[in-house]
Amino acid sequence: MAGERSEIVSMISNETRMVLDVGCASGEVGKAIKDKCKCEVTGIEIDRDQAKKASTKIDHVITGDVEALDLRFQQRCFDYIVFADVLEHLKDPLSALKKYLIYLKEGGKVIVSIPNVRHISVLYELIMLGEWK
Repeated sequence: MAGERSEIVSMISNETRMVLDVGCASGEVGKAIKDKCKCEVTGIEIDRDQAKKASTKIDHVITGDVEALDLRFQQRCFDYIVFADVLEHLKDPLSALKKYLIYLKEGGKVIVSIPNVRHISVLYELIMLGEWK
């Protein structure tokens, strides 16, 4: 999802040192987090073109499927793990969440955003235009 997602960025503490942005897209959210906290942001993105854009905005980008990647992070290294509009695209979102929790520091937080498919804009496109994006 494009944009810096200020509602997500506002949840990140200023004392944050390391953030994992799962499904980082072009890196806008990660960049906004970096700008706020002066922290290190690592992103994971399946789309190579988006990952390339993200690599110009955040510290590290891993290109691949979040469910299939064999990650080499140190356990308990991230203060926050962000899943912004990602889980609804996965085959097994619960397993993905569990897989990534080992990388969360003690007292760290996971931030999850899931789109509201009953929002009027989605319903309008579906009902009036016959489109489901």
